[in-house]
Amino acid sequence: MQPHELEIFYDSQISEHLEEVRRLREQRNADCSKTRNLPAEILTKIIGILEHSDRDRWEWGWNKLSAWVQVTHVCRAWRAFALNEPRLWTNLVAVSPDWLTDVLSRSKSAPLRLRFSDGTRYSSKYIELLNTAVTSPERIEHLEIRSDSDLLSSFTKPAPMLESLEIRSNAEFPPDFLGGSAPRLRYIKSTRALPLEASWLANVVRLECQKVHFEAAWLSQLTTLALTEGWDAIDATSGAVRRVNVDTLLSALENMPSLQRLSFAPPKSFDAAPSSRSAPVHLHHLHDITVELGDKCEAMALIFDSLMVDSIHTLETIWPRRWVEIGTLRPVCHFFATYYEGPDLHVLRCTDRDTQFSISLDQYTVPALSFKEHHPRPLSDFMRLLPCCTPRILDTNITATNVDSSCLRLVKALHRAPVEELHVVSSSSVLHTLFKLSNRPNPSYPFLRRLHIKGLDDYDLVPRLKRWIAARRSVARLEHLVIKGCDFFEEEIDSLQKIPSPTVVTILP
Repeated sequence: MQPHELEIFYDSQISEHLEEVRRLREQRNADCSKTRNLPAEILTKIIGILEHSDRDRWEWGWNKLSAWVQVTHVCRAWRAFALNEPRLWTNLVAVSPDWLTDVLSRSKSAPLRLRFSDGTRYSSKYIELLNTAVTSPERIEHLEIRSDSDLLSSFTKPAPMLESLEIRSNAEFPPDFLGGSAPRLRYIKSTRALPLEASWLANVVRLECQKVHFEAAWLSQLTTLALTEGWDAIDATSGAVRRVNVDTLLSALENMPSLQRLSFAPPKSFDAAPSSRSAPVHLHHLHDITVELGDKCEAMALIFDSLMVDSIHTLETIWPRRWVEIGTLRPVCHFFATYYEGPDLHVLRCTDRDTQFSISLDQYTVPALSFKEHHPRPLSDFMRLLPCCTPRILDTNITATNVDSSCLRLVKALHRAPVEELHVVSSSSVLHTLFKLSNRPNPSYPFLRRLHIKGLDDYDLVPRLKRWIAARRSVARLEHLVIKGCDFFEEEIDSLQKIPSPTVVTILP
């Protein structure tokens, strides 16, 4: 054989062997994979986590490829499973018309999640899907309508599989909507007031709305109610917007004895008159409350003076961006202190805008009491209102541009508290302000044992930090110093790691 023929021969042999190696590796990965024998239910759950997170994506244009599809690249077995699992192809909320036929085909007979809007009416594929949904609604699990046209009036047949309904429309609900039957319907989100009476509302337990008839008898079965910003109470007789005060809201809540979760913001038409009720409203099952108090927070906060629960788990309050007197906070704090029965709240997280008290569970924290857009002052008076809040872990995020912020003032006010662990996300200027780094022992945070610093930008701080740690030994020994994401030279890092015992230093990238 000629040399060039030998080259061709050997190259061919090499290619064949490489192909065999590739095939063997592929077979090995398929046969030896620890995920190979996972049950279908587990695989569906794994892939469904991403599929669920992808449900509410609504970008400019169509989502040509859902995020969860990338998981099918793990191996051939997963890809084959995903392509043939109908439950993974049921979300048609934002599918490109080009993919609609294929996705619908793969869903087979599984329940569907559908969205129809004014934008989809220009697609022939979506018009076909709408016709299918209207004539055969038995497959609809979730229905979302975003249109002021007559789409609502198209759905006049029973929907036995429908579980959730979202309506963003000013159109009226037709009398024969859903054929009067939706036995699995539990959740509704609507910008339109729902009917006072309708058989398809018989099993609804979760409601999020902007307009509501408080006289509706079916509200008594609710376990979750969210009244979104600028909501309106509609008069049952005239259909006009009613003016709402604290007593109006309390009377409505009194007719919802099963309520477990409540979220509300100020109504569009709010009367700040004080409550004239002689007895509070007792909601035995209510345990989670989120309230946006708005510009009339002084009046809105008074609702807590007339509300009783058996036990509160979480309370989140959102305040206006202005000074709020400590007296305005008192009803909120008194309510929480009275009905909170969980473990003491040892974690205080303070950012430039929010204050949050949490329960510490191993590596995690669970928020229980939040003041959004607010730092209560004076802190000493505020803490006396909350005996269950005893900060031992202080997690703070203070930016260099806000060294004089209310957040920093709050942190400095805790310098004598029994704080054992402090997390500082800030610049070196903030550390100087907090600890006044010097050669003298600093009495700030006398119980401090663990200090986490992130974001230092001044290598000249290292020797001062070392002297401060050494000087503190006569006050309280720092057991663990963690420094993360700081712009230091290698010499400074080596110097920090030589801090003598008992301080353990950990440097993280």
